Amino acid sequence: DIRSLRDKEEQWDSSRFQLETKMRESDSDSNKLQLQIASFESERQILTEKIKELDGALRLSDSKVQDMKDDTDKLRRELSKAESVENELRKTIDIQSKTSHEYQLLKDQLLNTQNELNGANTRKQQLENELLNARSEVRDYKQRVHDVNNRVAELQRQLQDANSEKNRVEDRFLSVEKVVNTMRTTETDLRQQLETAKNEKRVALKELEDIKRRLTQLENERRNSS
Repeated sequence: DIRSLRDKEEQWDSSRFQLETKMRESDSDSNKLQLQIASFESERQILTEKIKELDGALRLSDSKVQDMKDDTDKLRRELSKAESVENELRKTIDIQSKTSHEYQLLKDQLLNTQNELNGANTRKQQLENELLNARSEVRDYKQRVHDVNNRVAELQRQLQDANSEKNRVEDRFLSVEKVVNTMRTTETDLRQQLETAKNEKRVALKELEDIKRRLTQLENERRNSS
């Protein structure tokens, strides 16, 4: 029984060592997860600030596009007015036979206005392209923020699982400690009982020797009497 108890005690000690090792590994994993969460939180903050900057740039681009649209409309009105003037001048030239020099000046003015309109349209197209790129970049950053949030949530869930496993291991460790203490108490009791039995055995052997000695003495006395 004592040998069996010792074997069990060694098994419990081994189990306790394994549980303690697992607890240390669990603590290490928990610390790593917390560091990753802090890193993702920092990255999410940076992405949020970048989105704010892009939103500001987007509003500024919208304002520029609107200004360019207003300029384009103004140039179109001026072009329409110039065309109207040109038509009137054509009529006037036809009627009054004005010189070709005045006509050329108006034609150059019309050409300049058309060039300005073309330049405005080109700039408008550039701003619209910049606006599309900015919107696409904002969508990409928002998606990254969404992915980071999902990753943070997953890491938090893993951290909770790790804490739960740690608590379970601690409970198991306490249970093993209680059993080991109980086994040690039982071993102490058995050792005491064994020592008591040994003492009783020595007393019994001594009494047996006394009885044998008395029997021998009685036998001798009987033979002597005969």
